[in-house]
Amino acid sequence: MRTRIYMLDVGGLAGDLPADEKRIMDWASGLSEYRQEKIERMKFREDKLLSLGAGLLLSQGLKDWGLSEQTADFAYRENGKPFLRYYPDRHFNLSHSGSQVMAVFSDYEVGCDVEQVKSGKLRIASRFFTEKEQAYLADPALSESGRDALFTRLWTLKESVLKVTGAGMGMALNSFEFSLSDPVKVSLGKEYSFLEYGLEGYRAAVCVKGGQEVLSDVFCSFQKLQDVVR
Repeated sequence: MRTRIYMLDVGGLAGDLPADEKRIMDWASGLSEYRQEKIERMKFREDKLLSLGAGLLLSQGLKDWGLSEQTADFAYRENGKPFLRYYPDRHFNLSHSGSQVMAVFSDYEVGCDVEQVKSGKLRIASRFFTEKEQAYLADPALSESGRDALFTRLWTLKESVLKVTGAGMGMALNSFEFSLSDPVKVSLGKEYSFLEYGLEGYRAAVCVKGGQEVLSDVFCSFQKLQDVVR
């Protein structure tokens, strides 16, 4: 398999696919009882759709390994990161933001993050970014929207590192630094490689443990919910 990345847009449904609760649960009928119950517990329609999307992508990715989302046995590490109990060498990670759901599956340790680009977040850069990263944001050639996009780019890169290492909030975001070279580099003791995607209004990043050779076999798919559930 190496690495497979799936992106799913659960927003902007076509008029012939009204996403009321019954329809959402119908779409979830092929997923595990755990996922169906999780979707049902969600209070808001948007959260139900995001959880549905995560389940659908998880099902899609596990099939590539010959596994089933309905019967897979998941366990959780101390930091809460899920893994396949009986397949420790098969790695996956999930993320969502706005209407986008992201899933990555890999033969290598992997983490991913997708974030909607929003304004008004630059003020927190001094708390979470290094001086060098703040200097990137201070470039006078950047427009306001360009600065927002760059902030989100750095944020997704950093979050993808936290998720591949499993450190979560136990590792401060400003304890490591990104160099936005080609390829992107990060100041950590171990070698990591990165994939980045720019969607309309979103940034996404994937961190894979290992050198550039781990990116020799990568597949990426961009889908809309109405194309998956028809």
